[in-house]
Amino acid sequence: MATAATALALQGRMEDWATYAALVPVAVGVSLTSSFESSFAWMGFLAAATALLLRALKGVFASMLMTDAAERLDPLSLLSHSAPVCAALLLPAAAALEPGFFPALAERARTDRAFAALWCANGVLAFAVNVFNFLVTFHTSALTLQVLGVLKSSVAMLLSVYLFHAPIGAEGVLGYLCSVVGVLAYFECKRRFPARTLEQPPCLPSALKVASEADGKVTSKGSGHTQLLQRGTGGGWGGTCLLYTSDAADEGLGVDLGGRRI
Repeated sequence: MATAATALALQGRMEDWATYAALVPVAVGVSLTSSFESSFAWMGFLAAATALLLRALKGVFASMLMTDAAERLDPLSLLSHSAPVCAALLLPAAAALEPGFFPALAERARTDRAFAALWCANGVLAFAVNVFNFLVTFHTSALTLQVLGVLKSSVAMLLSVYLFHAPIGAEGVLGYLCSVVGVLAYFECKRRFPARTLEQPPCLPSALKVASEADGKVTSKGSGHTQLLQRGTGGGWGGTCLLYTSDAADEGLGVDLGGRRI
């Protein structure tokens, strides 16, 4: 629900009412599975709710960066930008909250080669999961990624009960069933009723809005290896740039501006 509201506010992505209705059993199921946990605590619940809101912002911003015509980052490029920031935030927090973790990790990796191999394999799988998450966001939406996350959690819990005999109560079973039914209903609604995008997102700051095609038309002047492009100023922005054609690019005459060759 948080992701749906964030996507509507920042992207202007509006789902059909039936799709929003399908999210209700998903939210109810998640609430049931968490509220009846034996280790439930309000502090942990508030921390999880905060993490949910921040994850919604992360997913929507990632979708905006990968689909915005002005940015158009691919999943690997976006991961290369976000991973160092996450490491800079999480590593100091881990060192402060678990003071003996890093020395114990280094000692275990030095004495146990199998542990070191498993640790490296875990890093590779974590990298793959992040790449696939961005791919799902790019080809679908941030909301669909969140719904798939609920389905993934349900499958993981089922495997945990089957393989490790994890305890689960009747309320937990009811919650997971409710979540799965909501997920199936969500994808059926997405198949029948595609989302639409508002021209002006309600809460997106004007400084971040990308000028639409209606703000001005692109005209070209010149021929040969270069063209002079001009854009009209019908309420948007106006400007002129020099564009090198493909012949000039093949000859290495392009200009590298911030990693983009023009």
